[in-house]
Amino acid sequence: MLRKIVFLLVCLTLYSSVSLYAADAPVTMAGNVINAIPGTNAVAIPVTIVGFNDIGQFTLTMVFDTTRVRFVSATTNPALQGMSVIYLNPVSSQGKLIFSWTGNVGSNVTLQDGSSLVDLVFSYVTGTGILSWAYNFTSICQYSRYIGATLTTLNDSPRYLFYLNGGISDRGAPVTFAPVITVTGLGSVPVPLTVNAFTGIGAFTLELEYDPAIMTYQNFTKNPAFGSTFLVGNIAGNGGKMRVRIQWYGNAVTLTNGATLCTLNFNYTAPNSDGTTLIWFDDGPSCEYSDGSTAVLIDLPNNDFYHDGLVSPPVVSITISPSANPVCQGTPVTFTASGVNGGTSPVYQWKVNGNNTGSNSDTLLYVPVNDDVITCMLTSSESFVAGNPATSGPVVMMVNSLAVVADFTANNLTPPKNETVSFTDLSTGEPVSWNWSFDRPGVVFMNGTNPNSQNPQVKFTDGGLYTVTLVTTNNCFNDTDIKAGYIRAGIQGLWLGNTSSEWNLISNWDNYLMPDSNTNVVIPPSAQNWPVFEGDLILGFHCGSLTLSGTTSQITITGNLTIP
Repeated sequence: MLRKIVFLLVCLTLYSSVSLYAADAPVTMAGNVINAIPGTNAVAIPVTIVGFNDIGQFTLTMVFDTTRVRFVSATTNPALQGMSVIYLNPVSSQGKLIFSWTGNVGSNVTLQDGSSLVDLVFSYVTGTGILSWAYNFTSICQYSRYIGATLTTLNDSPRYLFYLNGGISDRGAPVTFAPVITVTGLGSVPVPLTVNAFTGIGAFTLELEYDPAIMTYQNFTKNPAFGSTFLVGNIAGNGGKMRVRIQWYGNAVTLTNGATLCTLNFNYTAPNSDGTTLIWFDDGPSCEYSDGSTAVLIDLPNNDFYHDGLVSPPVVSITISPSANPVCQGTPVTFTASGVNGGTSPVYQWKVNGNNTGSNSDTLLYVPVNDDVITCMLTSSESFVAGNPATSGPVVMMVNSLAVVADFTANNLTPPKNETVSFTDLSTGEPVSWNWSFDRPGVVFMNGTNPNSQNPQVKFTDGGLYTVTLVTTNNCFNDTDIKAGYIRAGIQGLWLGNTSSEWNLISNWDNYLMPDSNTNVVIPPSAQNWPVFEGDLILGFHCGSLTLSGTTSQITITGNLTIP
């Protein structure tokens, strides 16, 4: 018999549902394939686990119909050294696999959730081959844990929650839908149950849970495709709930997608309530379809095949949105509420950090501080609604009060002309934009950088001093750093004579700086004007040294050249 649970896809959620028991066994799940091709010799079926924590030993038994599927091979998890998989010859076409692992005395093993215990391979023959965990009569499904040297059996009750069947087929079960219905008053509520992929179905059992404190079951109307064996009953559920049980068997029936299986008629009796959910209750046989040959069809994961519903009055809801977030410190923000089913005279209560604020309005003008939490509660003026009052989700404000401070450095403050200089931004305050500028032309940005790059690279085509300015901006503030005469481009002591022959004119020198007693002066082989020094030129005083670097280089000294 196919075993199922509501939240198979979310394995961790499933595990939490059975963790109410002390020292629980792992949840063991056989895989499902519903698109197999008959005659396929290698269909992979993983057996996975959740909650395999500190396990010292286990034995598991799986049975299957060998006229539908046939066992081929098994590959065990390498972390479980010595694990065995034994295939027993079929008895009346029933094949059996026994998985066992004894581990080491006093030693337990933990596997990550979703790990494969064993990977099985089957050949697919035809129809639906259910891979069922067997734990009745002589078959065993059991996990144990070592506590010291003592082996303790772990709880696995109810077993249908711990051992989840799988299967191989060329089709799955139909998809069954409970509706979402909005009621506007007390009285009769028809609840149509619809199906997709309802092809060649020979039998089914379904159980739908509802709250009898909200509505009571009256009767049903079946699809005329079903005969007199179509039965509907009202039975007790858990926790004061009731279940409508729907059963049918007969010749195979096919319905079009979206067809109504049956309509359940209820009487809605709760004037001030949030309604009732319609939940498919599935412990295995309670929600199950069979084909025309009575083979149970695969309907796992459960959420893919059984879709829950809801019957309730119109639901009151509210959302809020700020005019801006994040914002700068001191900025007023307008919060706007959007309500649903608030009625003609809705009441709004705004809250900041849980404290009432503002007026009865769908807007709030407020100057937030960082991490303020804004919510709004809507009380509807309608009498027949659910979820009244409703509170919006929180809006957490991000307020930027961090000032930006501009700063920078360069890797060379006295570069030769046309040599690349790298600037590095040292600004604080999380800047998001940069603007670099210089006080004079002769600056070329290099290597794809530009005035708005964080760390630009530039070259200086003219010699002399350059003042560098950086303006940085974060989301709220800006700052400017001006470094006057920060860069002096050109080679110190190199004569160019671009303006005249005057030695004492700075524009005649490559870096616009007069030589001093430590400067090594170089007169190149060519210059627009040759230098003229008026008076005596003393090495070690007027310059450190004097070099005529070419045969055509020349200098005129009107006095004496003194070499100490």
